Amino acid sequence: MRAARALLTPHGRRKARASLVEGRRLVEEALRQGAVLERCFYRDEAVDATLLRALKQAGCQLHPVAHRVLRTLSETATPQGVVAVVRRRPWSLESLLEAPEPFVLVLDGIQEPGNVGTLLRAGWASAVSGAVFFPGTADPYQTKALRASAGALFRLPHLWAPEPEALLQTLQGAGLSLWVAEAAQGPSPDQADLTGPGALILGSEARGASPVSRRMARPLTIPMPGGAESLNVAMAGAILLYERVRQQGRRRGATSGS
Repeated sequence: MRAARALLTPHGRRKARASLVEGRRLVEEALRQGAVLERCFYRDEAVDATLLRALKQAGCQLHPVAHRVLRTLSETATPQGVVAVVRRRPWSLESLLEAPEPFVLVLDGIQEPGNVGTLLRAGWASAVSGAVFFPGTADPYQTKALRASAGALFRLPHLWAPEPEALLQTLQGAGLSLWVAEAAQGPSPDQADLTGPGALILGSEARGASPVSRRMARPLTIPMPGGAESLNVAMAGAILLYERVRQQGRRRGATSGS
């Protein structure tokens, strides 16, 4: 139990290379995606025989506990009755680039866990090949981020890049075009060709992308004819990711019709 409680902190999660997953839906998603669940703490009334059988078949150790004990493992005001310890997968940069036309989502100092999770969910839905986290980005394994991601981290290859410039140079060397979302000064995304291998960099809510990202990547600016100064970073990211999906659909249509 002490080892599980240590996973409530970013340091504990990094050291153990494991995280807490709370709530039946996320636990079931982790199982569906083949994640390694080591232990599960639960209240009897919060789970059924089907879930317990699936957890046991996956090799997960089961620990029925009282509500007061479960509260010590929860980051939410109202514990959801089930918390699992999930082992992180050892993703590599190669796993992000193995797709025929890889497209990587780069989070550059995004500090709000909900935005991190929402962007990962949008990336998963739009078929990016992986995600990279630059320094200053909120821990994607924090409960709020995990919940917002709807389990994307269990499926999407991802890694941390302590040296952003070196990582971006590697992506360029692998043939990826680098794009960075900017509030101004860039072309509209429909004016750019997003169909090939690439990386989309999204910067922090307050300051935008880091200087190294701005220096190495080409800007993209979402037009806002209504006069708003900016968009929420998760909203902007989803728009840009789905502009890529739209362009890919048009390219496939043009190819099949030729």
